Amino acid sequence: MKNFKYGVFIGCLLMSSCNKSEKTDGSAENNLTKKEMSAENAIFTKKEKSEVPAAPKSGETYLVKYKSTGAKGNEIWMTGLVTFPENYEQNKAGTHIISWAHGTTGISRNAAPSLFQKGGANEEALLMVAGYLDNWVQKGFIVVQPDYEGLGSEDSKGTYLNRQSLSNAVNDLVKTVKSQHQTSGKWVNIGWSQGGYAAISAADNAAEGLVGTISIAPGDSEIVTPELKAKGLKPEDILRMIEGDNLGFIPILLGGAINANDAVKADDFLSEKGKEMIQSADKMGLTELRKSYSQLSGKDMLKENPNTKHLQDYMDSQRLELAEPKGDVLVILGTEDVTVTGDTVRRLAENWKKRGLSVDFKEIKSADHRQSVPQSFDVQWDFVQKVLK
Repeated sequence: MKNFKYGVFIGCLLMSSCNKSEKTDGSAENNLTKKEMSAENAIFTKKEKSEVPAAPKSGETYLVKYKSTGAKGNEIWMTGLVTFPENYEQNKAGTHIISWAHGTTGISRNAAPSLFQKGGANEEALLMVAGYLDNWVQKGFIVVQPDYEGLGSEDSKGTYLNRQSLSNAVNDLVKTVKSQHQTSGKWVNIGWSQGGYAAISAADNAAEGLVGTISIAPGDSEIVTPELKAKGLKPEDILRMIEGDNLGFIPILLGGAINANDAVKADDFLSEKGKEMIQSADKMGLTELRKSYSQLSGKDMLKENPNTKHLQDYMDSQRLELAEPKGDVLVILGTEDVTVTGDTVRRLAENWKKRGLSVDFKEIKSADHRQSVPQSFDVQWDFVQKVLK
């Protein structure tokens, strides 16, 4: 089923890129130690534009390493990029923050957008996003980009679709910037695909000053939808149908679950080949996984008589439907998006509204999954101006 449509399950996966390893100069900024964990402040390292092509081209960009909390409740270092507009020094107290949560790059350290170099995997997507983010910097916003748990730092492994971890990645970077630099105190929370999921998660327990959230083509963690469960399908039934390039997503999804929750064990449901693929996901990014395993199918990943109960229980516990995003929320979806299921995203927004949450839904005509980011900028800008009033 090479055209298998994942809907909620893998709605957030087709984005961004993995990349080359970060160059190490032996400094504390590039070699995190337990001693540094006790430091009171985050580490801000100024970067030349050529060093961080995933950052907006305008303004001044820093690599930030900051304290946060992982999926298992452990204190860890996370990394991200922060770009200040050119007029920041003249208008510190009036400068607002845009937080950008990126789409799927992988769960390995090298999959961090902050480590991406030109010529690396999925360059087109990352540079597209950098151009989009440059619009916000030119409008005078500070733009912050968290890498997520396990990406950019060796403190822990990537956990992928975990609401608490992604929420912490977003909120703690915003808190770090606000604690170190003067701003207006207000921030807008934006994300795409996996990042759309992250943005909603962050809005559930937001850092002070959040004025609005934009979730573009959000994915979700649910492997088996309620409709399919009613027909008796289990995760293994869905996973067996996946093949070709799409299979590269699955080690990220399953590896993230295994890394995030001790009850999810590879031995319960993975074959030896499946375990190898999960180990590869801890080293490779999305594009590398797709190239390496495109000749296989989900059947190759699973053992005979797999037990996926703990996997399904964990993934169901991370559903966006369980989130309660605070404040004004705008959900955006392209009409030509075949990576996420439009009906599912619409239903999610409708259910939030029925629960009394302030959620609006906008479709972008003729936009596919990737195009939904730049082509919706005017809609986003209208929303941002409204919530900042």
